This record gives sequence, structure tokens and C-alpha cells, in this order.
Amino acid sequence: MSTSGPGQRREDETGRVPRGTVFAAAGLAFAIVLWGGYGRDWAWTGINGSTATLWDWLHLWLLPLLLPTLVVPALLLLVRSRVTIVVPPGASGRASR
Repeated sequence: MSTSGPGQRREDETGRVPRGTVFAAAGLAFAIVLWGGYGRDWAWTGINGSTATLWDWLHLWLLPLLLPTLVVPALLLLVRSRVTIVVPPGASGRASR
């Protein structure tokens, strides 16, 4: 069992940081970089209003989001609907030794 106090990070029973904490930290870091690049003109981020527009961000994020949420499930349904398992007559469902 882990305890959490000032200056300590929370860990689960395996000693790893919970996944939600990792995603929250990554999201916060991403938001800070966007804020700095667009709002404060931090040159090291490589982003500003003229180099990365909203359309560029949509292109960057749309494909990785569409593939696992729409395309892959649709392809799985298509493949599963066309697969037929044929069992020869007299064959039991178990492999012989």
C-alpha cells in the first residue's frame, strides 16, 4: 500500500504512476506548449499562427483519431461478416493428440 503526502507522488500497488496521471501530465504539457507557441511566441516550439494553423492541427490529429475509432471497427465488421468457419463432418471440436 502506498501513502501520499506532500512532495510524494501517488503510485498504485505495482509501484507505477496511474495511467490517468500520465495522460493528465502529457495533456497539460501539450497545452502549455500550445499556449507558449501561439500566445507568447516562443520560437523554440516551432508553432505560431503562420506556421501551424487550425487546419494543420486537424490534419495532424484527424487521422490518428479516425483510424482506431471508425475505420478499424468498420473493417473488423466487414471481415467478420465474410468469414465462414467450415467444420468437416465427423470432426470433434477438439484437436487430436
